[in-house]
Amino acid sequence: MNQFTKDELEEALRAIDSTISKCEKAETKLKDSASQHTLIVRRIKAFQIASTLIRDALENQNESVSYIYAYQRLLQTTNLQKGYQEFIKFFRALRTYLQKELPDYTFTGNIVENNMDYSYFQFANEYLKSRGLKIVIAFVHEEFMYQVWLSGLNREIQRNYFEQLAEKSHPYDLTDNPSKTDYILKTDLIDDCNYDDVVGLMKTFKESVVKFIHNVERIK
Repeated sequence: MNQFTKDELEEALRAIDSTISKCEKAETKLKDSASQHTLIVRRIKAFQIASTLIRDALENQNESVSYIYAYQRLLQTTNLQKGYQEFIKFFRALRTYLQKELPDYTFTGNIVENNMDYSYFQFANEYLKSRGLKIVIAFVHEEFMYQVWLSGLNREIQRNYFEQLAEKSHPYDLTDNPSKTDYILKTDLIDDCNYDDVVGLMKTFKESVVKFIHNVERIK
């Protein structure tokens, strides 16, 4: 119902609720066995469903508007925008650093921001490519956490490896549904990032990523 304005929905709701009231009054005057009674009962039910749907649409619309105002307040009263820009700058630097430090891996594309759900970049070596797999470095915004994922190039590959890995022993989080998530295995990279020591932080990222890849390749 996004194509309708709030005023249009509220006007339609008033009309429907008025019609329901009139139908309910008319129903009391009809015998239960009359065909008109069955018809009006069905009409009341249909109007009640329409009323519920419109109320839900209005509630969702109001909620969406409140989020917009909240976002506006954050931009106007905090350093949210600058903080996000600095994060993106750091994440790009992390990709550049890993690409330089891991010459045996091919990095594809740039970082993807993905509407502040999670940001990520990806790469693979010949071993992973031959199996239709890739490594993804993801930053989950809601959790403010960096993660490394083992992912498939498509859902079919993910399902196949999910079935294989479900029977294996490993310390990583296995997806619940390889057809819906973007990873097969995942783990957090660093619990507490020290951004005051970027050089040390980058080295720690590299060590954690390399350890994950080596462990994944050894899973039998």
